Amino acid sequence: MFGRGPIAILSAALLAAPATAASADGAKPSSGGVDLTLGAGAAFVPEYEGSDEYHPVPAWNLRVGNLYGPNTYVSIRGLRLESNLLPSENFRLGITAHYQSDYDDVDDDAVSELERPSNAIQAGVVAGYEITDDQHIQYGLEVEATYDVLHGNGALVTPRARIRLPITQEVLFNSSIAVSWASSDYMSNRFGISDADAARSGLRPFDTDAGFKDAELGLGVTYLITKNWSFSMSGSYQRMLEDAADSPIVDNRGSRDNFRAAALVNYHF
Repeated sequence: MFGRGPIAILSAALLAAPATAASADGAKPSSGGVDLTLGAGAAFVPEYEGSDEYHPVPAWNLRVGNLYGPNTYVSIRGLRLESNLLPSENFRLGITAHYQSDYDDVDDDAVSELERPSNAIQAGVVAGYEITDDQHIQYGLEVEATYDVLHGNGALVTPRARIRLPITQEVLFNSSIAVSWASSDYMSNRFGISDADAARSGLRPFDTDAGFKDAELGLGVTYLITKNWSFSMSGSYQRMLEDAADSPIVDNRGSRDNFRAAALVNYHF
């Protein structure tokens, strides 16, 4: 049941990304000593970005916080690395990376025949600014910029707005909205169809340009069971845009609307 490729596991990892330096699993920056959070669970995600087939996959996270300041951390969620390395109360700056697989293992026979896309490692930086008001509501704005360091297949730029709201002492709500812009190389690799791929798969040839790839809304809630244990649920809606939406991979074989859901149990040391 969980024998799916890295792209699906990555999708699960993206669901529960921390809303701010205080992570979505309920772990809060401490004043002394490195803190550690481990989480495991399951998710239900599209088989690939823009697919209309869904599968259950495992989901997990590892977060090391308070590295040399209350807001500094490194987090690994599935196949995604996130961090904040700037010991500032409000400003954030860190490295980020995530792996994207090819389509060789997808169930759709036509899509699996494509030589594109090549697998990729999108790596880069994320910078942002956060404030917390008197009601302990946390607001954040950030921009993430990455480039494929594995095969040079293009860049992604994603501005994102976040909010983290304590409903009660035990219940935390977080939400985010984001839009991603992709370079022409990225769009061609993930959504373009060459003449050779068209002959191989039966899909029509498709050329792509740089542009907005998708818009996404994420929601999550965390219940703090004890000082150490928490339970988190999250979901997202992704709308494919422009050439990503018009690609036969999405328009003919998949869906412009993607949904994801995940649930994790977390333990904070």
